[in-house]
Amino acid sequence: MKQLIICLTILAFLAPVGVLAEEMTGRHIMGLVKEAHDVKNDTSDVVMLIIDRKGNRKQRLLKRYVKEFETGLKRSLIVFKEPRDVTGTALLTWELDGGRSKQWLYLPGRKKLQRMASNSLKSYFMGTDLTYEDLMPDAIDDYTYTLTGEETLDGNVCYVIEVAPGTEEKSKVSGYSKRVILVRKDILFTVKIDFYNRRGKLLKTQTSHDLEKLEGNAWTAKKNLITRHKKNHRTLMGIKNRKTDIVLENAVFTENFILSGKYLR
Repeated sequence: MKQLIICLTILAFLAPVGVLAEEMTGRHIMGLVKEAHDVKNDTSDVVMLIIDRKGNRKQRLLKRYVKEFETGLKRSLIVFKEPRDVTGTALLTWELDGGRSKQWLYLPGRKKLQRMASNSLKSYFMGTDLTYEDLMPDAIDDYTYTLTGEETLDGNVCYVIEVAPGTEEKSKVSGYSKRVILVRKDILFTVKIDFYNRRGKLLKTQTSHDLEKLEGNAWTAKKNLITRHKKNHRTLMGIKNRKTDIVLENAVFTENFILSGKYLR
């Protein structure tokens, strides 16, 4: 994720004609991915299954909204619909200039939005294996990208790209020392991400499944699985009813929209 959904999709399409092999750097691939898979408006229903080490399961239903504003920056809103004990909980995220973002958590019992502090980015979101950092957009200039080779996964040849914080500020707030990303060469879509903690040890792995082609060169994963290895804890997300050809009002991504109760309709 990096937005709930997601969160979570990175990359797409073999080198276009005219792109020389030596130009296929990690950063160049990431740029192609953003261009191919980026959509302006996006809504989807998310069925989330949380499984602990004992096999106990919790199911949650969410609604996710994403919009790119006139500035080119995005805002997202995640709303819990079910079960009753989390109904109405919401996370509002605004992408800002300079690679910064703001997040607010809304808990119905408190009836106000709580601004999330930067030291909360490493915390896990609502008992899932997604952190608040995972649900924020990535600014491409905040990271370094190293194309380390190729690997075959499920019969598909993938680029292997190591992504690490590229600024002092990002290094301070990020919960990850690096992410190792596998990108399918044929459609430039991320199919696996290994997340390493600040000590450089493998923390969790995200894999994408049931890929589906959208408009143009864009692809999406209908299922994503995140496994936190040491805890043996998993979060499976199924994406349904995704729509990218809709109009979303700016008001959807405001405090007033949430406090008025309209976000639950």
